[in-house]
Amino acid sequence: MDGALFDVEHNVFWHPDWEPWPAATQDALEVARSYLDKVPVMVPIYSHRYLLTDPDRTGTPVLSMYQTDIIYYGTDLRAVL
Repeated sequence: MDGALFDVEHNVFWHPDWEPWPAATQDALEVARSYLDKVPVMVPIYSHRYLLTDPDRTGTPVLSMYQTDIIYYGTDLRAVL
């Protein structure tokens, strides 16, 4: 979450599904935080590689996440080993 909030504050990141961008940076951070609080928890596995923890989902996708740069690595840990 911290990486995404950094991009909101310093790199003009704003997800298109979020409400309109607030004028003040602190307001934008609060709105972004409220959306990011609802995303599934990510479990770190190595460096900036993470597994998605979502009990309602089949498989646990492996993602590379650095701030808002996200790369899909595979359907599960076995697929990327």
